[in-house]
Amino acid sequence: MATAPTAPPRPTVYSDARALIERGDIELLTSDIFDTLLWRDVAKPHDLFIVLGADLVVANDVPAYVTAEDVLDARIHAERRARNAAENTYGVGECTIEEIWARMPSAWLDRIGGVAAGVRAEIEMEARHLHPIEPAIELLHDAHAAGVDVALVSDTYFSTEQLLQLFSSIGVDLPPLAAITASSEHRDNKAGKLLAHALAHRDADPRRVLHIGDNPHADAVAAADAGTHFVGLDIPHAERIGPAMPRSLAAFSSTHGTDAGASALSFELLLAAGGARTGSGPSASYEFGVTVGGPLLTGFADWITDRAADLGVDKVHYLLREGGFISEVVAALRPDAPNAAHVHASRWVMGRAAVIDGTTDELIRALIRRAAFQPEHVADAFAVDAGDVARVIGDGPLRDDEFIPAIEAIASDDALRTAIVESSAELRSRVMRYLQRAIDPDEQGRVIVCDIGWGGTIQEAMTEILTAEGWSVELIGLYLMLSRPGRDRAAAGARMAGYLPDDGVVPIGVERTTTKDPDIVMRTPEIAEQLCTPELGTLLDIDDAGTPVLADDPGGARESRRLARRGVLDYAELRRVRLPGAATDQRLRSDAYRRALLAGVAGTIRRPSSRLASELGTWEHDDVGGRGHEPLIPRHADDLLRYVNAADTDLIGTRQVYWLHGAAALANQELAAQLDAIEAGIDPEELCPPSEVGRALIAVFPPDDQLAVAQVALVPHRSPTGWSSLRLSAAVDAVRAVRIDIGTEACSFELGRLRIRGATTHVAVSISRTDDTRLRWTNGHPTDARGGVLRAGGFLSVPFEHAAVNDTLDIEVAFRARPLGSPVRRYTAAALRQSARGWVGVARSRVDQLRHR
Repeated sequence: MATAPTAPPRPTVYSDARALIERGDIELLTSDIFDTLLWRDVAKPHDLFIVLGADLVVANDVPAYVTAEDVLDARIHAERRARNAAENTYGVGECTIEEIWARMPSAWLDRIGGVAAGVRAEIEMEARHLHPIEPAIELLHDAHAAGVDVALVSDTYFSTEQLLQLFSSIGVDLPPLAAITASSEHRDNKAGKLLAHALAHRDADPRRVLHIGDNPHADAVAAADAGTHFVGLDIPHAERIGPAMPRSLAAFSSTHGTDAGASALSFELLLAAGGARTGSGPSASYEFGVTVGGPLLTGFADWITDRAADLGVDKVHYLLREGGFISEVVAALRPDAPNAAHVHASRWVMGRAAVIDGTTDELIRALIRRAAFQPEHVADAFAVDAGDVARVIGDGPLRDDEFIPAIEAIASDDALRTAIVESSAELRSRVMRYLQRAIDPDEQGRVIVCDIGWGGTIQEAMTEILTAEGWSVELIGLYLMLSRPGRDRAAAGARMAGYLPDDGVVPIGVERTTTKDPDIVMRTPEIAEQLCTPELGTLLDIDDAGTPVLADDPGGARESRRLARRGVLDYAELRRVRLPGAATDQRLRSDAYRRALLAGVAGTIRRPSSRLASELGTWEHDDVGGRGHEPLIPRHADDLLRYVNAADTDLIGTRQVYWLHGAAALANQELAAQLDAIEAGIDPEELCPPSEVGRALIAVFPPDDQLAVAQVALVPHRSPTGWSSLRLSAAVDAVRAVRIDIGTEACSFELGRLRIRGATTHVAVSISRTDDTRLRWTNGHPTDARGGVLRAGGFLSVPFEHAAVNDTLDIEVAFRARPLGSPVRRYTAAALRQSARGWVGVARSRVDQLRHR
């Protein structure tokens, strides 16, 4: 159900303006200034006042008891009072910066040297954080070269002279200007008649005037009122993929005086990709790369460069596949980056080569995978006979709870363990031939390895391989993030670290969850992995010559992933050019900044737009050894999630859907709102109360036995529209019947569906009517095509004629039940839609209240 995107369209909004000029339709170009020609490296203009405060404190220009935060508050308050005064005097709240500073605390003004000194300090600070928007400056020069006059119009407390000073101080070469019209001097704004003042000064025909600006209200309305052409340098909110990262970095900016340029850099890139063109903006994948991947991976790249410098190591070994793209980001961002080497490595190869003694831990590391474990996996991994493996652990797929006992049985079987150890030794010798060429330790025997991260399994296996082969090398792992196993390995002495915090604690001011952010990222790590995966197959083997043997590149959603990677690289390259000082900005080295990035990534995963989910949902992830390619959101997501509520999502594992939140955004908005609410701290029992009729049950019975071979029994929860569901996945050899208990109390119920499916066999039962003849009733009966009644202890069952299955059965039942005798609830289609829409709004309102406490 997800759709692949198209490439970012060209031409851009700047081309729209050029087209008007080149046709000779324009004699005067008027332009807004801030966020059109110049940008600040903060999320909001007033965030700079925290920097101003820090400057004044360091310079001892304010009393000793004053903090940077005090200056921020005072400056905001002074501007508010100055605007109120201007409103009372002139009828419009346009004031000068001198009028603002005149309202700063008198003791501070005495200390700094008066209003003029305060204004001078602010303008100097402003200049340090202003940057030109090059495409817009080029447009002004192109217009002038074409014989078009150029004028600037700005809602600002700066004067014309101060604006020219700011342009000059940051090295912007403006074309000759017809005029600068500032609201502080005309006591009017663009929402009023400021643009009309500019036209009157030039005596211009509005029909031959083009105005450009970023504000969809002030600039657009001003142009419409004046009767001019207008090109808006804006990205409509409806086209954005979600607010999580911008909101998180804005919170950081408000307390630290920088967002690393993220808001302005993203804005410039999305405009260049056609973001202002209604209905043809950049793909969600490209926007994700720019607005989420860009800040995240440039922060990671800075950290990698800094850590290597701190260690005194001049080369970083990037582990392929994901490490290959990470090295591209580092190279695009940091001219001072350490040398890069690329090393093919995969858990599939390194884990198999590190089975030194055939211990249980070694075998678990080598053999664990997403798919259900079976003898063929061992045979494939170590070139042993599948029949020998089946002799030890049995035939067919094993349940998850049977995996470790099966591994223990293999480790305890001398013959099988010996064959595995010998196979591993052969592979290990080939791996060593490759590693001796691929890695280059420094004089102290240290090798920095870098990858996307999580558990550090590859680093651990490589260390054991090198040690077993007698090569004394210390691996130092630098990763985007460590999972809990990774943290455990680091705590046990492995030299590895993650860039993103992994404790889940998010500071006040950043989009908050209840210590869930790392868990959100770890629930769907495939998003970060696929963002960083180049068009390269995974490592399958090392041949006898020590040459890597790779799988074919699966190619799933190739264009979408390429666009996302392009967005990251565009961001890195633009940050290097526009904001070189970020490389040494200590605020961006802080734990608070890393936490802001974590909150932004987690928030995007947790609450994506349907547009983003639709594109990223097509990204495919493969299992160990390059097998089992599946999209992050299954094509049947709407069917899978139809009856699910957030309190029972643990019944849906990652084998069924990688990206649960994305699937919910596409297929079940009610569920998406519930997930958001629960992760924000709302009690699941409040959102999804337990079934009114008690414990439900699914049980699988084998032939000639009254005891179930597999079952699940629990009190399911109810969605706001009344649905409950129960699921069971179990490996069975044979089945006589499947029993379904709707509850323990006498009840009436409506059946949504009952499904029984085999993973690899022909078993497929789908029942949606209670009068289906395949259903057997005990102490109950159908009441119509969808409903039925069960007395206390009653149940449904589905008999099987052919008992042999030898398969994993996935069983689901969905129903709406109420105690017998309670009032009947009528769920019409219109009522259900209205209920779902209303509930989503209520749940998200509750979430926002919690986040802003």
